[in-house]
Order: sequence, then structure tokens, then C-alpha cells
Amino acid sequence: MPPRRALALLATIQAANALAAATSKRLPLMPFGADEVLIPGQSRYLHLYEARFLSLFEYCTRECDDDVVLGFFAGDSALLRCATRARVDAWERLDVGVGVTVRGVARCTISDVERYNDQPFMVATADILEDADAVAAPASDANEKAAVDVVSELADEVDSLSARHDIAASRENELAVDPRAMSNPETETRRTTSLTQRAAELAATARPGDCDRNELLSFLALEGAPPDVKLKMLASTSRAERLAAARGELERQKAELAAKASLKSLNLSWGDDDEGS
Repeated sequence: MPPRRALALLATIQAANALAAATSKRLPLMPFGADEVLIPGQSRYLHLYEARFLSLFEYCTRECDDDVVLGFFAGDSALLRCATRARVDAWERLDVGVGVTVRGVARCTISDVERYNDQPFMVATADILEDADAVAAPASDANEKAAVDVVSELADEVDSLSARHDIAASRENELAVDPRAMSNPETETRRTTSLTQRAAELAATARPGDCDRNELLSFLALEGAPPDVKLKMLASTSRAERLAAARGELERQKAELAAKASLKSLNLSWGDDDEGS
């Protein structure tokens, strides 16, 4: 076989292997309740001290390129098929155990859950879950771009209202899972970047198989939504549906903030009247 054809064949095989590795992975499984959903783009600080989770963490960082599956249980034993693939962004040794920051990088479906050899943790096959409408149409699709623009503007309006009136929005409450808020309670955690910028910065460091910019944005726009809404959208393969759900959630938060701001203003006015009488 001519050298050029051999090199081309090798490149094709390598690309196919990389795609297969990104599409399906055998990863350690960390269990969470259905009310503790971590969506792609979000970070969470975990203090690991139990032997099973320390073993899981060591396996994750040594054998799985820092990736782990966050599985969600509905009730006592029903493990949902849809899950979040997360990545260890940082970790530090503590007096007891380790402190770990994980970040959701994609969603996946899980199967073949079993105990890993003689280790005290579980592993599962994580298969990539894509948006059907994003696969069928390019990311530059006009309808998707329009929906993304509307959601981005709404998110910025909610954050602006929250900052202007010093009232925590549901989106702001999501910062309780921000590692900065846990390691240093005095640290200012109010958002300083737009939703669009956050999604773009995260997408810039994405690996094959991770969420793209618009998919990240569609998930991050759901911050502050009830856990059942997040779970439903995590399983949805329609980006249009998720963006519509995010728009409705942001409109609800905006209206709620406006009502709280009006009430706050009214209370302040009453206080001024009392002082003047």
C-alpha cells in the first residue's frame, strides 16, 4: 500500500476510534437524589471522605481522564437512565478525605451498571445523548439562533434586576453549589459574566463528545428551575423544547423579581411615611 494511502487510512482509523471513545465510555457512577440534579455547565463542590467515594475518585482521575457519571435516583432504588457526565476540574487533600470540584460537561444515557471488580463503587456504560434537532440542522439554524438570543437576553435581564434591587433570583440561588461559596463564604459570588459568555468560555475547553456552546447555554438558562423540570430537559432530545422551557422559566423569574422589587419599594415608602409622621 502506498505510504500516503497508509497514512490516510491510519488517520481515518484514529478519527473513528476517537469518535467511538467520545460516544461511549465505561465510567464510575456517583449517585445523587433526583432533587440534586447537576446540569451541563454547572459546577459543584464535593467533600469525599467515605472509602467507596475515595476509591471512585482515584479510579476516575487515574483511569478515566477525570470523567465520572452523576446518576440520579428517583425514590429509593430507581436509577434514571438519563444522567450527567461530569469532569473533575480541581481537587485538594483535606484533613479528612478530599475536596473535589466537578463540572457537568454533557448528558448521557447509562446502561450495564455493575460493581467494578472488587472495588466498593459502581461503573456504567455512558452513551452520548444528542439533540435530534441539532443533529438534523446546523447550529447556525435561524430559528435556533433567534431562540438563543431571546433566552440570553432574558437571562441577562434577570441577573440585572437581581443586582439592581439586591434581591436573589432563583438563578442566583444556584450559586449555593458554586465551590467558591462553600470554601469562602465571604467571597462575592454574584454573576459577573453574561450567559452567552459563560457558555462560550466553557465550550472553548470542551473535549469531543462534550456539549457545544448552544447546548450549554440551553442548560445553563435552566438554573433556578425546579428539579423535575431540569430532569425532564436533561432527557429531552429537542433543543428547541429546552430553549422554550428555559424561556418560560426565565420569564417566571423576571416577573417574580419585578413583584418582589415593587413590594420592597412599597415597604421602603411606608417606612419613609412612618418616619415623617
